[in-house]
Amino acid sequence: MPYHTYDNLVFLFKSLALQYEVIGQSVLGKDLYLFRIGNENANSIFFMGSIHGNEHSGAELLYYFANWLVKSNDPVASDLLANSQILILPVANPDGFEAWTRINANGVDLNRNFPKGWGGAGSNPGCGCTICRGNAEADQPEVQSILACWNKYQPTIGVTIHTGMELIAYPWGCWSTPVENITIYGGLYQAYKTLALQNGVEPYLFGQTNLSQIDLAQPVAIAQFPYSIYPACGDCIDTMQDRGMLGFTLEATQEFKPPYEDLEAKYFPRFLPFAITCTQSVYTPIVPVQPPPSPPPPFNGIFPILTVLGFGVTTCVAIYYSLK
Repeated sequence: MPYHTYDNLVFLFKSLALQYEVIGQSVLGKDLYLFRIGNENANSIFFMGSIHGNEHSGAELLYYFANWLVKSNDPVASDLLANSQILILPVANPDGFEAWTRINANGVDLNRNFPKGWGGAGSNPGCGCTICRGNAEADQPEVQSILACWNKYQPTIGVTIHTGMELIAYPWGCWSTPVENITIYGGLYQAYKTLALQNGVEPYLFGQTNLSQIDLAQPVAIAQFPYSIYPACGDCIDTMQDRGMLGFTLEATQEFKPPYEDLEAKYFPRFLPFAITCTQSVYTPIVPVQPPPSPPPPFNGIFPILTVLGFGVTTCVAIYYSLK
């Protein structure tokens, strides 16, 4: 089965008879649909897919999640619906989604355009490249719509789904210092890991987005940052953290476009325990736990090759994504 188009995916979500609203438009005028499930009087959690338009798996996984919530008759699903409001923005970058491009129609990486840390390492100025941050913080209509959505619903946890690795990352993306509530992140991960193992699935690795203390504009060897993904100033989870939310990046699949049949059979069973744990955490206290050490970056060997050739890490990140 092929991946869905944007219009088909919206149709599938609407077919679940969910409440929904249009929170804004993309650069090319496509509506941004937010779907709401559960108890509107409860605390909210925000799930977002495909902020990078060429990463369709997140949107598809969120449809499987919504379908499970509505149709599974699982008592866990019923508990989530009774005690939380689940907000799902399946596609944050519909123009890129339709064009299979990481960036939006203005040539901006929306996950470098958020206010907190905007303009720092891990992004390039202006428009027209895979990690370009735009000309000003939050100057893209899609990001403005997402921020307005957060202002309206005040979610306590946010999860953004990506592809290209298999990892759960938490703030900061712009700084190597730990967040003040690091043990809350660690506690949620421990609860998720326990549930994943109980369900017989391999837990995702867990680490801070940036622990490198490296300016990406400078050429460096991979050995100099063994415990980071890469700096990503202006990413959405740093703004989530700055607003008092817990913010997570789930890198759900190693492949940017895995075979479609693998999404339901292989990746949704791994995603579901994390989605359940995050949602439960908006109404159940998290037991603080020091998180495990962050894992090495799973870049399949491409970074050492590129850095040996003299490329800066910002260039390495751009080349890595352009090859996917």
